Amino acid sequence: MPSAPPRYKQKRVGGKPPDKRLTARARGYGSKWEAYRLSIIRKHIGTSGPYCACGCETVLLMGQPRHKHNAEVDHIIPHKGPSDPLFWDKANLQVLAKQCHSRKTAEQDGAFGRAKQTPRAKTGPDGWPVEAE
Repeated sequence: MPSAPPRYKQKRVGGKPPDKRLTARARGYGSKWEAYRLSIIRKHIGTSGPYCACGCETVLLMGQPRHKHNAEVDHIIPHKGPSDPLFWDKANLQVLAKQCHSRKTAEQDGAFGRAKQTPRAKTGPDGWPVEAE
Protein backbone atom coordinates (compact mmCIF):
# COMPACT_ATOMS: atom_id res chain seq x y z
CA MET A 1 0.00 0.00 0.00
CA PRO A 2 1.48 3.37 -0.95
CA SER A 3 2.23 5.81 1.85
CA ALA A 4 1.53 9.50 1.81
CA PRO A 5 4.42 11.75 0.81
CA PRO A 6 6.24 13.45 3.68
CA ARG A 7 4.79 16.81 4.72
CA TYR A 8 6.99 19.83 5.09
CA LYS A 9 6.29 23.08 6.92
CA GLN A 10 5.98 25.94 4.53
CA LYS A 11 8.32 28.82 5.18
CA ARG A 12 6.64 32.15 5.75
CA VAL A 13 7.26 34.44 2.82
CA GLY A 14 6.55 38.06 3.71
CA GLY A 15 3.43 38.84 5.69
CA LYS A 16 3.32 39.77 9.32
CA PRO A 17 5.66 38.14 11.83
CA PRO A 18 4.20 35.65 14.33
CA ASP A 19 2.39 37.22 17.27
CA LYS A 20 4.75 37.61 20.24
CA ARG A 21 1.98 38.12 22.81
CA LEU A 22 1.13 35.47 25.35
CA THR A 23 -2.11 33.57 24.93
CA ALA A 24 -5.26 35.06 26.43
CA ARG A 25 -5.25 32.45 29.21
CA ALA A 26 -1.61 33.21 30.03
CA ARG A 27 -2.52 36.92 30.29
CA GLY A 28 -5.22 36.20 32.91
CA TYR A 29 -8.31 35.81 30.75
CA GLY A 30 -9.28 32.31 31.94
CA SER A 31 -12.57 30.75 33.05
CA LYS A 32 -12.84 33.09 36.08
CA TRP A 33 -12.59 36.11 33.76
CA GLU A 34 -15.15 34.62 31.32
CA ALA A 35 -17.73 34.22 34.09
CA TYR A 36 -17.00 37.75 35.38
CA ARG A 37 -17.15 39.17 31.83
CA LEU A 38 -20.59 37.62 31.18
CA SER A 39 -21.94 39.04 34.46
CA ILE A 40 -20.64 42.53 33.52
CA ILE A 41 -22.26 42.33 30.06
CA ARG A 42 -25.60 41.10 31.44
CA LYS A 43 -25.63 43.84 34.08
CA HIS A 44 -24.80 46.50 31.46
CA ILE A 45 -27.59 45.31 29.14
CA GLY A 46 -30.04 45.15 32.07
CA THR A 47 -29.29 48.67 33.31
CA SER A 48 -28.16 50.65 30.24
CA GLY A 49 -29.89 48.75 27.46
CA PRO A 50 -28.25 46.76 24.68
CA TYR A 51 -26.10 49.64 23.41
CA CYS A 52 -22.35 50.20 23.20
CA ALA A 53 -20.96 52.34 26.04
CA CYS A 54 -19.00 54.60 23.67
CA GLY A 55 -22.20 56.27 22.48
CA CYS A 56 -22.17 54.97 18.88
CA GLU A 57 -25.58 53.30 19.47
CA THR A 58 -24.43 49.93 18.13
CA VAL A 59 -26.79 47.26 19.41
CA LEU A 60 -25.00 44.58 21.42
CA LEU A 61 -25.92 41.05 20.36
CA MET A 62 -25.70 38.70 23.31
CA GLY A 63 -27.13 35.20 23.39
CA GLN A 64 -29.18 35.56 20.24
CA PRO A 65 -29.23 32.53 17.96
CA ARG A 66 -27.40 32.74 14.64
CA HIS A 67 -25.65 35.94 15.68
CA LYS A 68 -22.06 36.26 16.69
CA HIS A 69 -21.66 37.93 20.05
CA ASN A 70 -20.25 41.40 19.59
CA ALA A 71 -20.19 42.60 23.20
CA GLU A 72 -16.72 42.94 24.71
CA VAL A 73 -15.64 44.15 28.14
CA ASP A 74 -12.99 46.87 27.97
CA HIS A 75 -10.62 48.08 30.67
CA ILE A 76 -10.89 51.87 30.59
CA ILE A 77 -7.47 52.31 32.21
CA PRO A 78 -5.00 49.64 30.99
CA HIS A 79 -4.00 47.10 33.61
CA LYS A 80 -0.82 45.15 34.25
CA GLY A 81 -2.42 41.70 34.60
CA PRO A 82 -4.82 39.81 36.86
CA SER A 83 -2.82 40.67 39.98
CA ASP A 84 -3.40 44.40 39.31
CA PRO A 85 -6.49 45.70 41.21
CA LEU A 86 -7.60 47.52 38.02
CA PHE A 87 -8.13 44.15 36.30
CA TRP A 88 -11.16 43.27 38.46
CA ASP A 89 -12.37 46.83 39.31
CA LYS A 90 -15.97 47.20 38.04
CA ALA A 91 -15.55 50.98 37.82
CA ASN A 92 -12.70 50.42 35.34
CA LEU A 93 -14.81 48.27 32.99
CA GLN A 94 -17.13 49.25 30.16
CA VAL A 95 -19.03 47.19 27.59
CA LEU A 96 -18.19 48.03 23.99
CA ALA A 97 -19.15 46.59 20.64
CA LYS A 98 -16.36 44.54 19.05
CA GLN A 99 -15.53 47.14 16.40
CA CYS A 100 -15.33 49.94 18.99
CA HIS A 101 -13.14 47.84 21.31
CA SER A 102 -10.82 46.91 18.41
CA ARG A 103 -10.50 50.57 17.39
CA LYS A 104 -9.75 51.72 20.96
CA THR A 105 -7.21 48.94 21.51
CA ALA A 106 -5.48 49.65 18.20
CA GLU A 107 -5.19 53.34 19.03
CA GLN A 108 -3.80 52.65 22.51
CA ASP A 109 -1.52 49.70 21.74
CA GLY A 110 -0.14 51.01 18.47
CA ALA A 111 -1.63 48.44 16.10
CA PHE A 112 -1.96 48.84 12.33
CA GLY A 113 1.30 50.80 12.09
CA ARG A 114 0.28 53.49 14.57
CA ALA A 115 2.69 54.65 17.22
CA LYS A 116 1.85 53.51 20.75
CA GLN A 117 0.05 56.24 22.68
CA THR A 118 1.87 57.67 25.63
CA PRO A 119 0.35 60.02 28.18
CA ARG A 120 0.96 63.59 27.11
CA ALA A 121 1.85 66.43 29.41
CA LYS A 122 -0.68 69.25 29.51
CA THR A 123 0.53 72.40 27.83
CA GLY A 124 -0.34 76.01 28.40
CA PRO A 125 -1.26 78.58 25.74
CA ASP A 126 2.44 79.27 25.20
CA GLY A 127 3.10 75.59 24.35
CA TRP A 128 5.18 74.86 27.46
CA PRO A 129 4.21 72.01 29.82
CA VAL A 130 2.17 72.94 32.88
CA GLU A 131 1.83 71.01 36.13
CA ALA A 132 -1.34 68.98 36.63
CA GLU A 133 -3.65 70.38 39.28
